[in-house]
Amino acid sequence: MNHEFIINTIIKNNGIIIGGYVREWLANEKPANTGWNDIDIKCPQRSIEKIKKEIYTLYPKLNLDFSPNDFYGYRSPYSCNLIKYDGEFKFVKHPSEQDYINLTKNRICIYLKNTSVGRKLNFEQTLINNGWKIEYPNIFDKSLKLK
Repeated sequence: MNHEFIINTIIKNNGIIIGGYVREWLANEKPANTGWNDIDIKCPQRSIEKIKKEIYTLYPKLNLDFSPNDFYGYRSPYSCNLIKYDGEFKFVKHPSEQDYINLTKNRICIYLKNTSVGRKLNFEQTLINNGWKIEYPNIFDKSLKLK
């Protein structure tokens, strides 16, 4: 797969890449063919057809997901899915939060909610099976010592 073509097509059409594609890119130090099932793209409405037309000429079966356009911000509770690429890697919610980018590079994912409601166990198991570590600092009080 020509990742450079895909990435450049999205970026030149004012798109931002988010989600699993970026997660696996960081974790593997280069864009990967596995570990994601679609490319999540946030872009102006006028860019959607341009991006589709260009990418589908080479990859007609590639799943491009433009649903992030339907809401402000990306709502995943997992830090590793909250990285965006717009020419450089940034954390979606707090652009200055470099720690989450570094954690993702090291296959560490933080569950960001303060409750276990909303966890996606299948997603977590997939990450674990692929060598990721998941941490839950907001759910469990680290001051409690289990014996």
